[in-house]
Amino acid sequence: MNAALADLTVLAALPSGKLVSVKLVFPESEEFRHVEQDLLGIALLSRMIPVANHLNKRTVATVVRNADVFRRLAKECPKLLSLMLAFYSSCRYDDPDRARDPVFGLKMWMHQRGLSEATWRYFVRHGSRLFRVPWALSGGVGVFDAALTYLHLLQSVGLPPPPPPTLIQSLICVYGRHAGRFVLSDKDLSREINPQVLRAGFIEADRHRKAGTLAGFIDEFLGVCCWAEKPMFPDRNQTKAGWRWFVRQWQRAEHSRERLAILGCKSWTCRVSSFEYGGVGVVPIQSTEDLLAESVALRNCLTRYAADCAAGDTEIYSCREPTTGKRIGCIGVRFRDHKAEVFDVKGYANLPPGNAVEQVVGQLLSRFPTELMSFEDRETVLPVVAKNDTEPR
Repeated sequence: MNAALADLTVLAALPSGKLVSVKLVFPESEEFRHVEQDLLGIALLSRMIPVANHLNKRTVATVVRNADVFRRLAKECPKLLSLMLAFYSSCRYDDPDRARDPVFGLKMWMHQRGLSEATWRYFVRHGSRLFRVPWALSGGVGVFDAALTYLHLLQSVGLPPPPPPTLIQSLICVYGRHAGRFVLSDKDLSREINPQVLRAGFIEADRHRKAGTLAGFIDEFLGVCCWAEKPMFPDRNQTKAGWRWFVRQWQRAEHSRERLAILGCKSWTCRVSSFEYGGVGVVPIQSTEDLLAESVALRNCLTRYAADCAAGDTEIYSCREPTTGKRIGCIGVRFRDHKAEVFDVKGYANLPPGNAVEQVVGQLLSRFPTELMSFEDRETVLPVVAKNDTEPR
């Protein structure tokens, strides 16, 4: 076999002084036979995706071309070697100051990309091993950007314990198939999944990793993440309750999805649109999906009105906190003999509603056409409030 085409085994010196055998696995390996042993050792430590003791041409050439940078980095902070290799592989940026102080130069570059000082310390503590899975799944394209995007993801969820590799691999692969692209190339997952859910899931994953039960947790984690794609605003107590609260909400959503399949997907148009009054947001329920979500959130049996709502005989209005969207009650309106009448006003679990919900009733009725109001209802509406008012007089 031609020597120029054969793999070449040489000795490399690690920063500790230990000599190890490495194999140069590329056709032109012979030209690197006389590379200094310490640079080969640094190249071995700098690999983004280690495979045995093999070195490819790109890794060796990059380290040799920037020998001063990699030698200093190996001496001061060897955990950063792989990210520096990714930087040079992706950015091809030549900065004389980086050779004099590569750690400071890399730190400033990351700060310019929106990463905080706390994130930098987090990275220095855990090293480039954080990026092994993103790099392996990136196919070698945009490796530096993939690393920074992953750090942005961890920063957005409060820098939890490093997620287990199998969990991150499953998350990236599932969303990659869904999006038809490598999801860490240009988009932060925390924009697609609620960051509070991701943080709770990463912390729970670390607990399962220590307990040796991670394999059974991954499916649950992915299920909750898919549920958390929809806009949600957990309050402080719900967030404090942690992962188990999010799991219960996901399980309820799955149960609701099964019930929705039984009810069928129907929609209708209510006579009054959304409005806010007295610090309460009023939202019309206009589909079986919304009716089911309201029923689950308020722990009541609103779904029994699905057929009446679809027929136009009944309308349900949800009362919510304007800032958080939290449901605090509902109002049922029935139409008989072409007259609108309130037949139900309930709070959570069919308990009596608060005063804020009760004061909305008159304002809601005032927004119906007068010919649909019964004589008794007209009395409750007085004094009449203009439709563009948002506060009681």
